Amino acid sequence: MRTRIALRFPRSKISIKAKTPERVRSQILDVLHQLESLEVLDNVDAYKAQLIVEKDSQNVGQLNARIPANVVPGLHIFAAVIDLYL
Repeated sequence: MRTRIALRFPRSKISIKAKTPERVRSQILDVLHQLESLEVLDNVDAYKAQLIVEKDSQNVGQLNARIPANVVPGLHIFAAVIDLYL
């Protein structure tokens, strides 16, 4: 996420007129969708309403993002039952 924002907004200003928070949110959603296609995340569209990007109240040059992530669990445990027929 940091790399994408740094590449897309190298010398940008946080401006309501330029809709910087909305543009940053759009880039984050794009990264989340790419992670979903790689099967790292799951149900991105179900959680995108919870994605919040807003200006920091204390640092004027900072945007804060709250990014919901439903991570796809790994297959670490396998259970089986063997039925023996004698």
